[in-house]
Amino acid sequence: MSLLNNSNNNSSNDHHDNNKIAEFCECVHDHINYNSVNITLYDNAKITLVNCELCELNNKKQQSWDDSVLCLCGCMLCVEHIEKHCKDENHSIVAYFNRVNDRFHCFKCSKTVQIFTKEIVDLNDLIDAFEMFYNTSLTPPVVARPLKERVVLDEVNVDGIVKYIQSRQCKNIVVLTGAGISVAAGIPDFRSPKTGLYNNIKQFNLPYPEAIFDIDYIKVHPEPFYVLAKGIFPGAFRPTPVHHFIKLLSDKDLLLRNYTQNIDTLERIAGVPESKLVEAHGAFTSAYCIACKHRYDIGLIKAHLDTDSIPYCVTDPCRGRSHLILPDIVFYGDPLPPIFNSSLLRDFPHQCDLLIVIGTSLKVNPIASMINFPQHIPRLLINNQQAGVVSPQTNNTTAEDIFITNGFKFNQPNNQYDVHMGGDCQDAIINLCEKLNWSNDLNKLMKR
Repeated sequence: MSLLNNSNNNSSNDHHDNNKIAEFCECVHDHINYNSVNITLYDNAKITLVNCELCELNNKKQQSWDDSVLCLCGCMLCVEHIEKHCKDENHSIVAYFNRVNDRFHCFKCSKTVQIFTKEIVDLNDLIDAFEMFYNTSLTPPVVARPLKERVVLDEVNVDGIVKYIQSRQCKNIVVLTGAGISVAAGIPDFRSPKTGLYNNIKQFNLPYPEAIFDIDYIKVHPEPFYVLAKGIFPGAFRPTPVHHFIKLLSDKDLLLRNYTQNIDTLERIAGVPESKLVEAHGAFTSAYCIACKHRYDIGLIKAHLDTDSIPYCVTDPCRGRSHLILPDIVFYGDPLPPIFNSSLLRDFPHQCDLLIVIGTSLKVNPIASMINFPQHIPRLLINNQQAGVVSPQTNNTTAEDIFITNGFKFNQPNNQYDVHMGGDCQDAIINLCEKLNWSNDLNKLMKR
């Protein structure tokens, strides 16, 4: 008999049987690979379901939600092939999509797995967040805002945004920030043609610019990354007006969350509360060994950078093995931190009532796809150039940004929510604060 046929035959008593829970505990941890699952779900440009590995070999069509099953080793398979995979690999726990109470199933126990360990909680949040990304990528999106919660701006321009922020309607602002907000602090962004980071690392002879943040490349060639890290390490840089503006939103009880792609910790220095901060790509706040995962104070890396040396782990398992110590930032090939998923699920689609995007080209997924989430609420882009914009001809974003299906609709006749402030983002924020009558408050924070 197929074990899959027993996946829904759970009695309520089984969930409260201590012996059964002990069985769950024993098998829950036998093949969980959060990193691999994260990359399987998020490391694809369109945030779509990944094809069953065995079906792809036979050129079968992509499966749907209903017949997609995720082994917690990170392999995506279909209902037809999941049992064979688990038997061959001696794996037991799988996850189904579009389920709430019986998402995780153990083949060894033939039972639904309770969500009672941190690993399972984090995985459950990851799958929920992925489903939200996927559903909002559809046209029309599955996740939509109820009519009673939809917002209407008095004017679809900066003045309309100002009036909305000043109204009692606006209570939960989400700010999404990128490297552009730290350029004024002296930290280069990544993609500017002449001044961007990727344009100024040619001396390293990298196989491709992103290799400087590629974990597999760093393991073999660590020198370029540590040279770069020395130049951008926190301590020499001060927050910009944009960072202080985010802190000001928090002081006025308007900030729901700041999702930052930056690793420079300037939000922390500006005083943005950690409870309202999601450092989606990590930060230079702590460090770890890539092999044994032993935790280190970030000061150790700073000491090595000051002497132009590379830090290696000195714990007994790693001593003499050249295992690198790296800062807690998200490298290419690393998963996003669990707080990213859990925060998304709290903040979208109904909590956030204004999205402000500042200083980002919206090229890196899944962060860029966050602009798909707000449905029928205002969105303000503060950027030197427009990004994530719907093409007037096709009503879709460009091919490069195909994962952004709910792109900004600037200058379109049906635009009811989207406003763009161009030019330097620091000047734009100062101008916005003037319109809000917040200039004195911003200046006080900047003088601290």
